[in-house]
Amino acid sequence: MTITPHAHKRMNERITPMGFNFARKFAKDEIKTGTPSFTIYKDGKRKTKVINNGIIYIVDETNKCNKIVVTVYLESEYQE
Repeated sequence: MTITPHAHKRMNERITPMGFNFARKFAKDEIKTGTPSFTIYKDGKRKTKVINNGIIYIVDETNKCNKIVVTVYLESEYQE
């Protein structure tokens, strides 16, 4: 699993300050036990919204061997 610099920055802003390696492990564990909400396909990319513990992760699952956390935000920030 990989996290983008943007996702790492958002984790530091919205969750708590954490180093890059810890953020990657934290996101990996949260996504593994989270609930996938929906998946969209756009421009050849497969992106899934995963929710766990009030945190929403947008994960690029185009490559099943290397999922990429694109961004992170709090469920309370989400507006439909």
